Amino acid sequence: MSDPSRKTNFSRNCWIEFDNDEHCRKAEQTLSGVMIKNDTLNVSRAYTKMKRVKILKNYPSTRLETDIETISRLISKLDASLGIENNVLLNRKYETLHNKYDLLLLYLRKIHFFDYYTCTQYENERVLTLKVGSIFLRTEANYEELPNLQTVFKKIHENA
Repeated sequence: MSDPSRKTNFSRNCWIEFDNDEHCRKAEQTLSGVMIKNDTLNVSRAYTKMKRVKILKNYPSTRLETDIETISRLISKLDASLGIENNVLLNRKYETLHNKYDLLLLYLRKIHFFDYYTCTQYENERVLTLKVGSIFLRTEANYEELPNLQTVFKKIHENA
């Protein structure tokens, strides 16, 4: 729930997320126009059209090794600040450099809330996505070769 806004006569906004469209429609019909004390609930639906993953089609392959080295050093420093040791992502063998690059970028965003392209760290992933936007990956990667992220993150926390 938001703080009261002076611009809207000290009204508040509240967001509710539903597990499916049917439950959302039911809540909209049930809650719209309901009076609580002297306030009326106004229900509106938000539709997100933003894609969370965008494909970089013109990523220069010549930068791949340099960027992986830079990202790896950055992850090591950020991990150390959180007490994470022996990160399995950094020591793992990958079939292609593209797969390694994408996974390291995702790790920076999901664990450290860090955007490599803007060199900015945020307080959480939601703020990062609001400020920076989508995750950028490349089309060349063979994503079937990537490990299950849930398993990898669990191993990292177990080793910490």
